[in-house]
Amino acid sequence: MKKNKKKQLWFQGTIIFLFTAAAIVVFLSVTRIFHRPSLLRVLSRETAEPEKINLEFEPYHLQADKGLVSLNADLHITSLKGTVFPGMKNGQKKRSVTYTPRLSGQIIMDFYFFMPPDEDNPAKATLIHTGKNRTDSLPLKSSGSFERYQLPLSLEKSDTIEIIIEEDDKNTVCAVSHPVFYRPREKTKPDLVFLIVADTLRWDSLGIYNKSQKCSPNIDAFAGDAVVFDQAYSTASWTLPAHMSLFTGLYPDGHDINYDGSTLDKNIPVLFESLQKKFLTYSYNGNHFVSRLFGFARGFDIYIESLEDPRLRLASKILFDKARELVLQEKHEQALYFLHTYQTHSPFLPEVPLAKNYYADEFDSFRYDFNTLIKRGKDLFKKLDDSERHNIRRIYDAGIYTFDFRFGHFLQFLKQKGFYKNSMIILLSDHGEEFHDHGAWEHSHSLYNELIKIPLLIKFPENAHAGQRVEAFVSIVDVLPTIMDFYGIKSHKKADIDGISLLKTINGKTKKNRKIISYLAPSALRFKVPEKIAVLSNNIKFILQKKMTPEDIAYFETPPPPIKNEMFDIFADPGETVNIINSRPVEARRLLKFIESLSFKEGKREYFEELKKYLRSLGYL
Repeated sequence: MKKNKKKQLWFQGTIIFLFTAAAIVVFLSVTRIFHRPSLLRVLSRETAEPEKINLEFEPYHLQADKGLVSLNADLHITSLKGTVFPGMKNGQKKRSVTYTPRLSGQIIMDFYFFMPPDEDNPAKATLIHTGKNRTDSLPLKSSGSFERYQLPLSLEKSDTIEIIIEEDDKNTVCAVSHPVFYRPREKTKPDLVFLIVADTLRWDSLGIYNKSQKCSPNIDAFAGDAVVFDQAYSTASWTLPAHMSLFTGLYPDGHDINYDGSTLDKNIPVLFESLQKKFLTYSYNGNHFVSRLFGFARGFDIYIESLEDPRLRLASKILFDKARELVLQEKHEQALYFLHTYQTHSPFLPEVPLAKNYYADEFDSFRYDFNTLIKRGKDLFKKLDDSERHNIRRIYDAGIYTFDFRFGHFLQFLKQKGFYKNSMIILLSDHGEEFHDHGAWEHSHSLYNELIKIPLLIKFPENAHAGQRVEAFVSIVDVLPTIMDFYGIKSHKKADIDGISLLKTINGKTKKNRKIISYLAPSALRFKVPEKIAVLSNNIKFILQKKMTPEDIAYFETPPPPIKNEMFDIFADPGETVNIINSRPVEARRLLKFIESLSFKEGKREYFEELKKYLRSLGYL
């Protein structure tokens, strides 16, 4: 009896001890004594007006709308969250913004500042750091572009930092991003993640998927250090909805960005916002359908858009040069880079020396003008002879060869500087390209595999799982959840996403009965092209295709092939040439019933004025 009573007392004491310990941990976490974040983004106590401000003077265009700051200079747009200092009003002598980090110790203050260049009588900008019995000041540059500062500071919790713009005759408008504060890196090298998207890179253009292809030697070699996914699919056959699925982890019915001109609902989380818990986040990209206007800048500390990328033969060189610059500046423990280029997108502009090297004795085809032969819209189904089709494909392959060359040089840089080993490097595309495989050209008109099957390679730190091939069906929505899972990051909002982490898939634990979805909204980019929905389940692919009206068919110079619902066994028939819908009626009904359960909204049909001229130059308008 006494023994039982002792056990009972011991058990009660243990419970009380554990409860008390848990309460202490919670208290310390709440009071931030126990929990110390690796980085802190400090919003400003603004004396500047956060209203919508527009300033235009050659060659700059500065605007602020609800805290989003952007600059258009030298055909780049830089998007940041921050403060715009408007012109002086009502006898003001200065404009300022104040920060109170409430941190102590050695800290890096990382921010961007913009002020027009020094001419005649410029404004004077100064950063003032005030602490106990001391004040330090630093003049800020007026370089005419966003200038990055990474200032080492010794802080106490009561310190304040103020950026002051003194009065000037020109009433100059300036801008400063919300600063990020973090402790100096203790490790020799940071943890880096590179999410690299080659827009319109067709999966079977790479040697790792198609041994007859010779335009990707560096990517093929990189595959030896990476996991290669043999059955990866996009959620759409054009850039905007596919990238929105990448960013949100949602299928198109979840994010509803299936038309030009729509902006992501602010209640829908972007997964980069969760990744910001641990990483400084940067992007250098090709603008247009990955513009901040659609909501893509959310979750980024800096989002740089190149308006000229689709028209530059040096697009991928410029992209990776910018990435080198950012990597060499990195002072934080962890950083993530979203790098995107249209180098492999029409009008197919390879670098000339590289094209000569790739074409060899076929160099004359380098002068082949694709855009005068195939014009978007009415020429979608135009028929060409085999030699013309061959030449067009060679131009496209030379663009891939150009991207591959610059990608290889970037990997070599990471290795030489000691960054490669501990980096996660993800290479993928958003969609492919058709060369009359199913009777049409380019993309955004169908959901066959030449358009929605994509290359996906993931190199993990320490080259974990190197050389592994994964045959399970995966989606572009799985990419960011995999990064988050690997680095132990959970969504900061309750996000019910469609994407899954691929870590279990890599280890052979595939999700049973998973269905991969791809969607093309009616007339999304191509006028007169009807709605299409594709579902992949195991090795079966079902494509629901709405019929064209006689008016739709009459729109095209060459009539389209007959449109009907189709089902393929893509293992037995990878080219999708044999429709098995009538021979497998049970599976067809099952997948059709699933498709009918999906809900897609009509969406907006408008273009942002800022994008119109660039989309027109690419042939989309």
